[in-house]
Amino acid sequence: MNSFRLHKLLGNEAGSIAPLGIGLFLFSIIFSLTTVSAVSMFIFQKRLTTLAESTAIFVAGGSGDAEEFLNLTGKPNFESLQLATSFAGDQATVMAKACAMWRAPVVTVSEFAKTNICAQAAARVGG
Repeated sequence: MNSFRLHKLLGNEAGSIAPLGIGLFLFSIIFSLTTVSAVSMFIFQKRLTTLAESTAIFVAGGSGDAEEFLNLTGKPNFESLQLATSFAGDQATVMAKACAMWRAPVVTVSEFAKTNICAQAAARVGG
């Protein structure tokens, strides 16, 4: 008799799946926003890498310094851009470093809403 009562009690599935649906919806939204921010940061870092590589090649080619490179190509649309070049110890390798402030495309936790991203590149002087 006990097993019959237990089976009847467990067999009644008159609940709602709304909490499951709400949970899956919230998880999907959070995952989508995280993915958008990660892709945005990746593309931003690749743009900085391209800028650093171009600057290193320009300086290694003897055409001028980083400031002249920015004047010739136009100032890129980066917030708080810092572009610096230096020669490595062998005096034949130009090291370029580009840093700028990245802002998240979606409002998130204030700690992660903006961060400083840097990229480095090197080019050897030909000759």
